[in-house]
Amino acid sequence: MINIIKNICVAIVCGLLLVWFSNLVGSNFLSQFLENNLIMLLIALLAINITTMSVVMVKLREISDSNNKIRFPRTIKEMKISFYEQIASLFFSDSDLKQKV
Repeated sequence: MINIIKNICVAIVCGLLLVWFSNLVGSNFLSQFLENNLIMLLIALLAINITTMSVVMVKLREISDSNNKIRFPRTIKEMKISFYEQIASLFFSDSDLKQKV
């Protein structure tokens, strides 16, 4: 749990530093780029994540079938959470863009 919070904080700080530097040099490229392409980037990341998860799930199924004692409930739970997080980020980015229009 602490690692998750640490990773979130690091991502937020890196994002803030990037925006601060962009404002410092007077560039609006990053904000324009994200405004125009954010949903497409999120959909592409979702597609990559779904493909990767399906490959991992096939391997987990093979391991589980070869040894009936091995199950992966926490791994499957985390994969579901990851999927829901990405769908939520798509939903919120879409609603943010609709509010700007």
